[in-house]
Amino acid sequence: MSLPRRSLTVVAVATLTLAGLGVNATAAPVAPSTTAAGRPVPEQRAPVARGLIVQTTTTTPSDGALAATDDALGSKADVATDDKLTGKISTIDFDQTVSTEVASKVADEVAKRADVVWAAPNTLRQHQAASPTPVNDPYFPNQRNVWDSTATSPAGGYSVKAPSLWRKTTGSDSAQVAVLDTGILPNPDLDGQVVPGWDMISADSPMALKNAGDGGGRDGDPTDPGDWATAGYCGRNSPAYPSSWHGTFVAGQVAAKADNGIGIAGVAPGVKVQPVRVLGHCGGWDSDIIAGITWASGGHVAGVPDNATPSQVLNLSLGSTYDTKAERDEFCVPYAAAASAARARGSVIVAAAGNDGANANLAVPASCSGFVSVGATSLKGFSSIYSNIGSTVDISAPGGDTLVEGAGDSVLGLGNTGKTGAAAPAYVRYEGTSMAAPEVSAGAALLRSLLDTVGTPTASEVETALYASVSPFRAKSSTYANKRVVFNGDAYYVDLNCTGHSWCGRGLLDLSRVEVPLTPTTITGDVRIGEPLTATPGSWVRVPADPYYIWMRDGEPITGAYSKVYHPTQQDVGKSLTVTIQPRIYPFSKFPSTSAATVPVPAGPDVWMTTSPDPITYGKPFTTTVEVVADYYQPDQVIDNGEIQIRRADGTVVATGTTHDVAPQDGQPNRVAAEITIPGTAWKPGTDLLRAAYLGAGSTPAASSEQQPFAIRRVVPAVATSLATRVRHTSHASVRVTVTAPPFSNPGPTGTIQVFDGSRRIVSTTLYGSALGRKTIRLPLLKKGAHSIKVKFGGNTYVASKYSISRRITSY
Repeated sequence: MSLPRRSLTVVAVATLTLAGLGVNATAAPVAPSTTAAGRPVPEQRAPVARGLIVQTTTTTPSDGALAATDDALGSKADVATDDKLTGKISTIDFDQTVSTEVASKVADEVAKRADVVWAAPNTLRQHQAASPTPVNDPYFPNQRNVWDSTATSPAGGYSVKAPSLWRKTTGSDSAQVAVLDTGILPNPDLDGQVVPGWDMISADSPMALKNAGDGGGRDGDPTDPGDWATAGYCGRNSPAYPSSWHGTFVAGQVAAKADNGIGIAGVAPGVKVQPVRVLGHCGGWDSDIIAGITWASGGHVAGVPDNATPSQVLNLSLGSTYDTKAERDEFCVPYAAAASAARARGSVIVAAAGNDGANANLAVPASCSGFVSVGATSLKGFSSIYSNIGSTVDISAPGGDTLVEGAGDSVLGLGNTGKTGAAAPAYVRYEGTSMAAPEVSAGAALLRSLLDTVGTPTASEVETALYASVSPFRAKSSTYANKRVVFNGDAYYVDLNCTGHSWCGRGLLDLSRVEVPLTPTTITGDVRIGEPLTATPGSWVRVPADPYYIWMRDGEPITGAYSKVYHPTQQDVGKSLTVTIQPRIYPFSKFPSTSAATVPVPAGPDVWMTTSPDPITYGKPFTTTVEVVADYYQPDQVIDNGEIQIRRADGTVVATGTTHDVAPQDGQPNRVAAEITIPGTAWKPGTDLLRAAYLGAGSTPAASSEQQPFAIRRVVPAVATSLATRVRHTSHASVRVTVTAPPFSNPGPTGTIQVFDGSRRIVSTTLYGSALGRKTIRLPLLKKGAHSIKVKFGGNTYVASKYSISRRITSY
């Protein structure tokens, strides 16, 4: 079967490591169904709703709104209660779960009321499930999603390359990440890494489906009691599964402590995580997740104390994928509202794009407005087969892909040996967009930590920095454009390339591409008038490719001095110079690197050099006049005769001379001069930038002129040929070529020689300098008839290309 793209979800596999023993715990595979398009998809349990989420014009839903809800439900269920969520957003709970189809129709009816702004079903969501900075965590070498030490090209492979940025920051307390998930368990790798969170799962009653699992409603204990389920618990024919300890895994990906001699390292080991429990048995309700978003970002949730330490980044490794845009749009309404408010409070919200191998544009909440949607890639940099794809995916990160690449292509993290309730801490392997999302959340936290040092960034600024911290996806592969994958005995052919498509986001999170300095810029060169000073970048996480250069004189910007090289002038005498290198990419432009100040520029004479108004052909000498003149403000200054060097920007000396006295003229400052001939073979074709450097003599200090451009043309050669006029068609003719290009005589000119029969090239060869410009070339057999033979000399750096005249030869 050939597929344009996959619609396949990989069954999660967790490998636990305990006391040195590896124990495989594999969920039983679910038989896939087949879509109308013939693509396999995993069996999905029927989606259900526990009620509605509504925004009303009144503080809480009116009696009329509740009655309208009851009427719309008919015999399917009854309204049980309503609760204020935040602001004018509330929940209306039913006395039993109903299908989302029924809830959607009820929401549509209720939304028609004048006192209702919008209404949406309150549905259930599931979780989606040599380093530059060495650390001593024993499992770190196995964290190929953080830094792949097995890869050499590119360095770090297709990981997020967090250790590159650790040289600047591992994160700070100002960039906390809230993990909205199943809660959290104690783990040695999280000691000291967790701030108080909240259990946002509301009380089970009166729901038929009980997902809280801890015997209570919302409270201050976000400990994960386990999210296991027995067969049929989450719906008819739903499978049994063990506890995932998903929230602990996600928290470890963000902030597992580094350099503590145990376990793993998080992508941002210097930040703290805030557990917000929103997922329990069978998943989590929209109302609880939205309450979690609101509380974690510093908003008020009715009946819950405000968050004393709001989080700047929120991670949601959870979601559902719908069949139609209409469904997606309906369920996005409350999420977009919550996200808008959270972003206004400064929080970035990251969500997993989903593991259905389907259209990411239909994933909720990842595709909703205000969320950063994260797709997953394999450790080889290709799109993971299970990852949802689409134009709403913003960014991708490693999530693993065992089905395509084998068991090693997964993500190592924190877990627990308990099958239902918690037992002992362990290390497990998972794969999914659930694993990719916390890598991006941690990356956002690292960037927020940096931006906090130069102000208080908005959510948009952090997101802009995040999107600037990506590398392009790897080159398109013909193999992965039609990759054969076997699933449950059936073969599928899928396109796993990101390049060439707009379905994986802006790029692959790559924290080695953050343009921030590690050490100051330096200035190299002699500090004196006219001599070039060069801005040399220090160490950066990534050196800006095309930065701004800002030269300053005693702290004030110098007008027009915006290039890498600066030549001091008389205005700089007695003043110190600095230079700032500033990235062009926003917001990395907030992290310039400024050099230390130079010594004050010493006084010196003015040096002038004449240039040619016309282009000069290589090989032709040119005599320039150099004058060394007393400073305008000190016209009687004595100027001693001394040596002059004609130099290029790199310091190469192309000619020298010595000055002589110049008769003084009334009203003119003292001066000396020299006429210096630049040899014809010293030129560089193109624009040759030269300056005159006066080395100083006696009491006169050294100084140099401004750089002067000389336009240098290549030598135009003469190409002569000699060829017989007739040749048998069974014999080979020869053409004798002579290329003359003074001053190249011994050795002669070098370059390619091509022989053409009409417009068709029939011979290509090389003319070497040792041939002294002459070469005899044997032609291939010529068909009977007339032929027009010409020769092209390809030229080189100093000699231009040139064709010979055409010569006719008849083959008989």
